[in-house]
Order: sequence, then structure tokens, then C-alpha cells
Amino acid sequence: MADTLRLANGLPTETHSDENIAWSKDSDDAAASDATAERAFYRARGGETVASVHYTADAAITGTDTNNFAITVGRRTGGGARSAIVTYTNDVASGGVSAWVPKSLGTPANTALVADDILTVEITKNGTGQIVRKGTVVVGITRP
Repeated sequence: MADTLRLANGLPTETHSDENIAWSKDSDDAAASDATAERAFYRARGGETVASVHYTADAAITGTDTNNFAITVGRRTGGGARSAIVTYTNDVASGGVSAWVPKSLGTPANTALVADDILTVEITKNGTGQIVRKGTVVVGITRP
């Protein structure tokens, strides 16, 4: 069970849960074209490093080259500038997503977090899109 400290703005600053930070997608998309606008889900205390990013869905999602989705996990600095940490596209080469199996979203970049950096998640659609199943994006972080 996670022990989370929350600020007045509702964003957690510190979570003790095997150094994993999670964002939950609470329901399946109603339509293939439904995107998820960028959302904040963690405020860094500083000194953390992003080590991994995974998505676990409660149902399989076949990879397709034309009509698919992309998940971007990014960080916003105190000034609001956004840098992508990882972007995953659910295409044929990705192999798709298996139900209840953590899917690596790729090798993280821009991994050093400083105080007040905000982790965000966004789901965009390519072509006519693809239904993204409810599930969880988990960011593994290390602390000094």
C-alpha cells in the first residue's frame, strides 16, 4: 500500500511504494478517437531519476500501423517547458499490449528530475485511433 504525501494542489510530492509512481486510466475509451489530454500525476522533490516506464492494461490491445494510439510520459519544469521522457506507439513493431502484462514504453530520456518538476501523461490517437483499455502507467524512479 502506498504512503503518499499530498500538497494543497493535490499532486503527490513523495510516494513510498518500491519507488514506483502510478497514473491510473480508470475506464476504457468510449470511442477509438477519444484522446486523453496531458495530465499531471507527480511532483518531484528533486534528485530522482526515471528508470523505467510501463503500461499495464486489463485487456489486450493489438498493435496496428494505421489507426493506433501513442502514450507520452513527460516532465514539465518549474517554468512549464515539457520534455518527453518516453513515447510509445502501439504499432505492429511494438507487438501490441497483452492483458495484465506490464508493457515497457521504451527507454527513458530526460530522466533527471529536479525539485518541482511535474510528471505528465498524455494519450494521442493516430489515424482514426484505437480504444485504449483501462490500466495503469507506472514510472519507476530511483532516489539518491
